[in-house]
Amino acid sequence: SAIAVLAMGSAASADTVTLSFTVPGDAFGSNGSASVNVIDTNGPDYNGTGGAFDLTSTLADQFDLFCVQLNQNLVNPTTYTTSTTLGVANPTAQTNLERLFETSFSTLDLMDDVQSAGFQLAVWEIVYETSSSLSLFGGDFFSNNPNTPGSAAEFGQGLLAIVLGPASITQNYEVTYFLSESGQDLVGVSPI
Repeated sequence: SAIAVLAMGSAASADTVTLSFTVPGDAFGSNGSASVNVIDTNGPDYNGTGGAFDLTSTLADQFDLFCVQLNQNLVNPTTYTTSTTLGVANPTAQTNLERLFETSFSTLDLMDDVQSAGFQLAVWEIVYETSSSLSLFGGDFFSNNPNTPGSAAEFGQGLLAIVLGPASITQNYEVTYFLSESGQDLVGVSPI
């Protein structure tokens, strides 16, 4: 699916948008997804499906968003307030999320199950890890999926290594957070 170009106002203003599944009954739509299992020693664990959501909105025809919250469900449809900041994440997490998108998202094949789920795992690791490292296989937030060649967990760990390394930006993006009291908070990007 296509990346939406969000018509955002100034950073101080917020838009309201209603998001719905592009494919009825399937939040992932044409995007890949895979079984994931994450453990958070400080909060909720998750054992289910991960990957990029394929959603439509009142601002754009179709775009791809990733889950930020493990303790909320994606409700179809849900009204969100857009923001350029994520209130629950610390500034380092927000910076690392921006770097994850800018170093890896433009080359991501969202229809590939491993890549879509691996990117989702990397997003969660950045948001939920409270130790100083970003590792899907250690710390207080980690994947319980095997670190085997070709797995979503291995792919996600490779993306995190890029975030922390000297990799160049492949595409500049404006990161937008979709915040809801009743639904799962989400994150997506628009090319700059």
